[in-house]
Amino acid sequence: MTDRPDGLTAALLALVAVSFTIAPEAHGSAQAGVAALALLSAILASPRVARSRPAMLAVATLPVLAIAVRGALSPGAAVEPAALLVLAAVAGIAATANPSAPRALGPVLAGLTAVVACRALYEAIWGLSAMAESARAAGALPDAAAVVNRLEQGRPYAGFVTPAALGGFFALTLPAVVLWAAARRGWTRWAGFASGALGAAGLAATRSVTALGALAVGLGLAALRRRVPGRVIVGASAAIALAILAAGLTRPDALFAPTRGDSPWRLRAGNIRVALEIGREHPWGGFGPGGFAEAFPQHRREGDNESRHAHDLPAELIADWGVPCGIALSALFFLTFVAPLFRGPTLGVQAGLAIGLTAFAAHNLADFTAFLPSLILPAAIFRGWLAPRPVEAPAAARPARRVAWSALAAVAAFACAASGLAKDALFSAREAAVAQDHPAALAAAVRAERLAPWSPEAAQFTASARIASGGAGAGLAAAADADRAVALAPARASARVTRADIRLAIGDAPGAYADLASAAKLYPLRTDYALRRDALAGEIAAAASRGTP
Repeated sequence: MTDRPDGLTAALLALVAVSFTIAPEAHGSAQAGVAALALLSAILASPRVARSRPAMLAVATLPVLAIAVRGALSPGAAVEPAALLVLAAVAGIAATANPSAPRALGPVLAGLTAVVACRALYEAIWGLSAMAESARAAGALPDAAAVVNRLEQGRPYAGFVTPAALGGFFALTLPAVVLWAAARRGWTRWAGFASGALGAAGLAATRSVTALGALAVGLGLAALRRRVPGRVIVGASAAIALAILAAGLTRPDALFAPTRGDSPWRLRAGNIRVALEIGREHPWGGFGPGGFAEAFPQHRREGDNESRHAHDLPAELIADWGVPCGIALSALFFLTFVAPLFRGPTLGVQAGLAIGLTAFAAHNLADFTAFLPSLILPAAIFRGWLAPRPVEAPAAARPARRVAWSALAAVAAFACAASGLAKDALFSAREAAVAQDHPAALAAAVRAERLAPWSPEAAQFTASARIASGGAGAGLAAAADADRAVALAPARASARVTRADIRLAIGDAPGAYADLASAAKLYPLRTDYALRRDALAGEIAAAASRGTP
């Protein structure tokens, strides 16, 4: 391990710390922060990595990704997922500039695991019930019933977007913390084991069977490679089995009854079915990056859940990128994150990282943690630190290559940061709208649109805010925003409904009917769209019979 705490090491460790403690997918400012840290890391690493084959391959993919985004069936929704893919690659490649994993990584991971575990245990024991009571009292909040239901389940989040994502964090970090502690002596050894015990309790509290199973897969493969003592595997397997049994007995859904309507396995099977149906409809190019969430409502059936991800990485990549590219990207993903398990040391933080990365990869067979910045960015960095090192230090890259590498990082970082800040602005806009402060809502929505002009959410909300705020020319300006939202996400039913509302407000009933008809087709299970379409058709027919324009 390297002893030199240089700027690159500090930037990468800071990126890991922010990602784990302030989930970027839930906090736009944190997403902007990790994007800035990734860009800084890329610039600091450029003298060593810009001439490497991975860096040049990453630069070569930029025009391919640009074509994929431009050709996506919902181009606005494709920008952020594509940028996150590039940013993760940039962070991972930048990490290869270090001669090995930094010596500070063990203590940092132990501290982060302990902090996140304490937060998770607090939520599981006290915090979630208090939050549920507060949400129940504030019943006017959007989706209050759904929020209360999730909180009452008692599964902690600790800042992540789902309990399964929190479980994925523990599956990724726990092996590294425990094996780091096993290689230490004195008080640091026992501090590391204490952090590992807290993390294990936090993982059990999530009751995430997919995360527990993924960790079991990582440990099992490590045992096959003789990288973990057999007694450790037996003990860990017994603990995981007990945790899964406890989860099945205490979770409110039908974990052990896969045919029931609320079974997570049945719901996941429905998501995978939808992804494969999208892939069958668009076999060569897919729907585009992020396309599963856009096309999902068209294929959703009675009993399926609402989902933005397929809960299976290969199926989602097939839906987004088409069959050939989806299969190739899936193979690359698993090869990248599982390969370190088959080489390297058998003790210490690096051996633990190899097991954790294998668990991370396995988790994505039944979940979507690879699509979350909070997990994919640290996982990519860990993978970079496990990359084979050249015997001799590589020569510094030529200026042209360094510029190309830095430009790639800058483009990805800008897109991710702007998308994150736009999400924060939209959150402020929604809060203002709930408070009936329409001018403030409009100002925040316009700010979001300026930050991320590719965002269909920003254009859609701005259109609604313009109508609500009124004023001269509001209708025409709102119509232009609504047109842009539909152009950025043509398959999004809610964008069509927003434009229908605005067209009705400016007196374009036929145009509103066309949008409602499209919305009903794009989301067949939303019967309210069909009812509105039919009611408007009746009004148009009645007006025509009276001779009213």
